[in-house]
Amino acid sequence: MRYFAIILLIGFGLQNIPGCVAGKNEKTAKEESTAVESKPGDLQKIYVESAESVTTATAGEEVVMTVSGNLPSPAYKLERVEVEIKGKVVELTPLASFDRSVMAAQMLVPFTESVKVKLPKAGEYVIRVIGRNENRESRITVK
Repeated sequence: MRYFAIILLIGFGLQNIPGCVAGKNEKTAKEESTAVESKPGDLQKIYVESAESVTTATAGEEVVMTVSGNLPSPAYKLERVEVEIKGKVVELTPLASFDRSVMAAQMLVPFTESVKVKLPKAGEYVIRVIGRNENRESRITVK
């Protein structure tokens, strides 16, 4: 009888501890996390705040564009900023890798990265920075 009471008490106690037992519709703390899971070598979009460049440029010359924003935690490392020119739209996508072996607090880590872009033709270009949560846009006139 004593063992039955101990087993019943342990079983009841584990059900009331968050994360020990989850029903079909219950989410564990890991599932509720906002961190994006990735495999080694995967790159992820990150939070962007702004993209800065000159407002006018000459066709065929390189223009320096500066992208700034935040990494989701110190476990992320900015790898590169992808540049893609689609007609009169220049898309900049900052990409970061996530290191699962790093134990880090969930906090934003600021970053700033500059890239050189050669705009081939005269006209007005839209500079679109593609981030994790939203995109930022600015304009540049090429003569």
